[in-house]
Amino acid sequence: MSGSDITALVREARQRTMTGEIGPLLERLDAAIAGPLDAADRGSLLLARAVAMQGEDDPSGPARDAAEAARLLQAAGRPNEAAYAAAGAAVFAQRAGQHEEAVNHAVASMVLQSQSTEVDPEWVRSANGLGILFGQLSAFEMAVRSGTEAFAASALDHVTREITAYTLCFLVVESLHGEIAVDAEPAIEAARWLSESGETTAARTVLGPGMLAELTLLDRHDADVQAIAAAIEPRLDELVPRLRAWAQLVLGSIARRFGELTVAVAHLDAALPVLIGIGDEHRIVRAYSERAEAKAALGDTAGAFVDARACTRYVRRNQLDLVGQLSVQIRQRADLEIARAALRRRADDLAQEAAVDALTGVGSRRWMERLLDRLGSQGGQGAVVLVDLDHFKSVNDRFGHHAGDLTLQAVGRILRDSVRDGDHVARLGGEEFVIIAPGTPAEVATQLAERIRTEIEAAPWHEIDPELRVTASAGVAHGPLASVREVIRVADAALYDAKRAGRNRVAAA
Repeated sequence: MSGSDITALVREARQRTMTGEIGPLLERLDAAIAGPLDAADRGSLLLARAVAMQGEDDPSGPARDAAEAARLLQAAGRPNEAAYAAAGAAVFAQRAGQHEEAVNHAVASMVLQSQSTEVDPEWVRSANGLGILFGQLSAFEMAVRSGTEAFAASALDHVTREITAYTLCFLVVESLHGEIAVDAEPAIEAARWLSESGETTAARTVLGPGMLAELTLLDRHDADVQAIAAAIEPRLDELVPRLRAWAQLVLGSIARRFGELTVAVAHLDAALPVLIGIGDEHRIVRAYSERAEAKAALGDTAGAFVDARACTRYVRRNQLDLVGQLSVQIRQRADLEIARAALRRRADDLAQEAAVDALTGVGSRRWMERLLDRLGSQGGQGAVVLVDLDHFKSVNDRFGHHAGDLTLQAVGRILRDSVRDGDHVARLGGEEFVIIAPGTPAEVATQLAERIRTEIEAAPWHEIDPELRVTASAGVAHGPLASVREVIRVADAALYDAKRAGRNRVAAA
């Protein structure tokens, strides 16, 4: 199958979300999916099949198709289409009662959206799908915000705009039925656009007028709802089942409003099985409520009681579902925070490992380099002491590297115990150490170096080996911390003078 054939098939599947028989279309989609395809084309076709089947009684199949499509499309480098597939998977999973999967897919879609560099029709569809999901979760303010963004961004694509217009109307209408204070004007604009400029005949003659009727029944618009009802009814068979059920709900509401109670019950009788089949919880509750009131007005109190109980049952179930979803989100949030805390601890551990020399316990060379950068931006004076063990190579050669390591550890302890608070000590490498002492006069630093030299010479090295003797030489320099690296260079020259003069001594620049 050529790329243009695949594009045409995908477009047809998306157009059929409003109207048309999908049986032959599904056969063609299945045949195409079974053929040789790359990951991107297979993902697009799986998504198209999920979209085409969204009105079916069992949403778990479309949920699986959309989830696999999202995986393939993301791997193929098509993030916006993958975001749309993930949003679709979230919607279908939510309808199937797979709440944890719905949350995961929704998060994936939002992450992909956030990484997008282009707002194209696929991005718009993903925003539209998230709006539908938020509506299913009764998060109507978020739903209307997503729906409004999707509708506004769809201005250049009629097919996408038709879908986003209908979704925005649905979200605003359900928000108002739920007594959520949202602005109805965007929905009125969207319904008018459907009525006047919709891509399909069904959009112009049923979807747009039907939504204007819904808004009129909610006292947010002023349309001739009886004329709308008369125009919609002959076109019911042109709609896919889920939209036909919605239209019958609208017709039932209009009929009840104008006292045509038997007609109202008939429309609602036809709408409810489909609404229940697709799990449209909000409209199920509305349909039961409308039918209960119509039956009560007809004198069928028993039937009205049954519908009222069913309405209560669905409201209760929806509440429990939302609590369950909240529990899932709490658990996922807790898992995320636990993982973040572990990462922070690991980052702290790694930072500590990078800052401390593992053998001697003093600062590492990397840490000292960062310190020198900071000190270089400060004012004031300070002293530098460089300490280097004398003939340390012979320690390793004669007594072994283990003895050498124990020696360096002991020197590290001496240095740590010798410096004051505010002084900084690090191992520069091998057997060489540096002390940076901000605010310390040269003569005090020289005394510190001499004390360290004496302590190293007098340390109980015989505990490591009876014949081990260790001494050290030191170089001292003083100067502005703004030029601390130059002060270190001067101290290094002084250390060289101490070595040349016979070692085991301190030389000050």
